Amino acid sequence: MLCRARIRIKVENAELIAKALKPDDPEWCKSYARDDELIVEIVTPKIESLINACDDYFLTIKAAIAAKGWMMKS
Repeated sequence: MLCRARIRIKVENAELIAKALKPDDPEWCKSYARDDELIVEIVTPKIESLINACDDYFLTIKAAIAAKGWMMKS
């Protein structure tokens, strides 16, 4: 069984954040931008890996947004 997650975040400069995340994408994760949304997709056989990957992405995205002063969109 595979565990899957798709994170969608509306944020300013979604394309720039996706490009910054790209080098860190392992083969079982991918991040990209569509319109004004940052999208992260994770597929892994282990729930622990899924949780850790989500946590890592959230921390990295939060740091990028805070560092640049960008805003989340509602």
